[in-house]
Amino acid sequence: MTSYTFSKTLVSTGSQNVYGRSSEKVVSGDTRPHVFTLAYVYDLPFGKGRAFGNNMHPVLNAIVGNWNVSGVHRYQMGTSFGVGGCSQTMAGGGSARCSYVAGQPLLNANWNPRDPLSPYLNKGAFIQPANFTYGDVPATIPQLFQPNQLSEDLAASKNFFFGRSDKNIIEFRASAFNVANRHLLGGLNTTVSSASFGTFSNPQSNLPRNLQFSLRVSF
Repeated sequence: MTSYTFSKTLVSTGSQNVYGRSSEKVVSGDTRPHVFTLAYVYDLPFGKGRAFGNNMHPVLNAIVGNWNVSGVHRYQMGTSFGVGGCSQTMAGGGSARCSYVAGQPLLNANWNPRDPLSPYLNKGAFIQPANFTYGDVPATIPQLFQPNQLSEDLAASKNFFFGRSDKNIIEFRASAFNVANRHLLGGLNTTVSSASFGTFSNPQSNLPRNLQFSLRVSF
């Protein structure tokens, strides 16, 4: 089974101008424009009753025959987000937001995901407006997304039959979650006034690679 989702979610939020009654329409912080998933179960064609090795020795069949593999792969963009930390005086006229700096990229082109001190965002792309001036950065920036999130879970299992009934089965299963040990960075600092703006505080907010082995007896 496979699926691909292309989506965009919009929400309404309060206007930064208290004298403007209409709310703002912005991209939701839960938006993931691209999500691809793949799931499968495959019986390997080796062993008794299968395409290859149907007559192999019982001992060899017990080792290499009648295995199946399964997996779930999920590849998706990160969620969108906004920035804050600008605090120009608005004298009760609304909330303070930052402004864009023309010509500056929002992301740091030299970002190194393996260096926790390497900023993901370009601080030079944002500036605090003068007092009593509304910023032009929306509550959620539609061009900004967290890093891509990739994950793969795999499993291999084999059935051993015992006794005279086909219902007597011992199933051995080996499972590997996050088999590639992908790191999902967390704790992105989005406060423009902070010295660590644009950096991640958590090098792995997801679970690391996890291996599990199990036996199940059915009779």
